[in-house]
Amino acid sequence: MERRPLRIALTASFPRDIGTYWRAYHMGLELAHRGHRVTLFCISDKSRWRVRREWSDGLELVECPNFLNRPLISHGMGPLDIATRLKALWSEPFDVVHGFEYYADVTLPVVLAKLRRRFVYVSDWCDWFSQAAEFGRLLRFKPVANLVGLLEDWARIPAHGVTVISRSLEQHAHDLGFSEPNVLYLPGGAPVDTVRPLPKDEARSRLGMDPAWKVVGYLASTHAPGMERFAGPLAAVSREIPELRLLLIGHMDKTLERDLRERGLGERIILPGFVSQEELPLYLAASDVFLVGLTQNAYNEARWPSKLGEYLAAGRPVIGSDVGDTRQVIADGKAGYVVGEDPSDIRDKLSLILSDASLADRLGQNARRVAEERLAWPLLAAGLEDFYRKLLSSQHSQSTNGNA
Repeated sequence: MERRPLRIALTASFPRDIGTYWRAYHMGLELAHRGHRVTLFCISDKSRWRVRREWSDGLELVECPNFLNRPLISHGMGPLDIATRLKALWSEPFDVVHGFEYYADVTLPVVLAKLRRRFVYVSDWCDWFSQAAEFGRLLRFKPVANLVGLLEDWARIPAHGVTVISRSLEQHAHDLGFSEPNVLYLPGGAPVDTVRPLPKDEARSRLGMDPAWKVVGYLASTHAPGMERFAGPLAAVSREIPELRLLLIGHMDKTLERDLRERGLGERIILPGFVSQEELPLYLAASDVFLVGLTQNAYNEARWPSKLGEYLAAGRPVIGSDVGDTRQVIADGKAGYVVGEDPSDIRDKLSLILSDASLADRLGQNARRVAEERLAWPLLAAGLEDFYRKLLSSQHSQSTNGNA
C-alpha cells in the first residue's frame, strides 16, 4: 500500500489536559508532524452544550459537550458527546479511528459508524480498571469489578488491532484472541523535546531554591498508593542529610502529605502545586532524584506511570518500585534503582544517590538516553504509523479476496 497521508481520528474519553488525553495528544501531535491529517476528540471541561474546535501545531482538537458526561458511576456517557463523535465518524472518510479506552463515547460511535463507513479501528488499552480496587470504592465489590472487566474486554471486540501500554495488558490481549501482528506494545512516551536536562543550579536559581539542597522530586497526584513505603526511608535519610528537601509537584495526595508531616518532614516539603507545562522542566531540573511508588497488584502491573517519561527526559536518576514495566525500564537502562518493600534498601539507595554526585550524573545520563532512544514520542509515533498501515493493508487484502 502506498504511503499516502492518512486521515486519522483519535477519540479519547477524558477531558482536555487530564489523564489519557495526554497519551492521545502526544501521539496525535507526532502523527500530524509526520504529514497525516489528525483529529483528536476529547471532552470539554468548560462547555456543556457547544462543540469547541481549534488547531494546535497541525493537530485538530475537538472538545465535545460535557452535558450528562457522568450521570452514573462511569464517565463518557454524555449524549451530546456521543452524538458529536458519531456525526464526525459517520460523515468523514477516516482511514483509522483510534479509541483511547473503553467508555461509551469511544466505543458506541465506532460501532454505529461501522454500519456505513469502512475504517480500521484500533483500541488503546492503558489501564486495567477492573483490577483497580484501591482506587474505586465500588470496584471492591466483586460483581462490580467483574462487570467492568467484561465491559473492558467486550469493548475490544470491534477492534482490528489493540495498542497496549504494558506487557501485562499485551498478554491479556493475546488471551482474548488477538494475534501477535494485531497487538502493538506502545508504552508511555517521554517528552524529550519539551523536557530537557537543564543545569541544576540554573533551575534552582530561577525558582529561588538553595543550591546546597538535596532535592527528592515527585510528580504528585490526588492518589498515590505505593508512595507510603517511601515515607519512612525519607525520614531516615533526612536525619543523615539535613539539606534534604521533598519537592512535591502537582495535586498532592493528602494522605501522603500527612504521613510525611507526621514523620517530621513538614519543614522539608516544597509544594508548588500544579505547574504549567512551560514551568515543569524547571522544577524537574531542580531535583537530584525522582521517585515512582507503586503497590504490587494486577492493576499496577498493567499500568505505566506517565511521570516516568518526564523523569527520564529530565536526565535525573529514578528510584522506582519493583512493579510492572517500571522495573525493566529503570533496571535495563541503568537509569536508577529498583526497590522492593524493604525500608532499609530504599533508604540506602536514596542516600547513595544523594551522596555521590558522579553516580547521580551517570545514572541521569543513562535516564536521558533511555528517553531519547526508547521512549521519545516521535519514535513511538513512527511505530504506531507502521501498525496502522499493516492493519490497513490486511483489511485491503481481506476485502480484495472477499470480492474475488
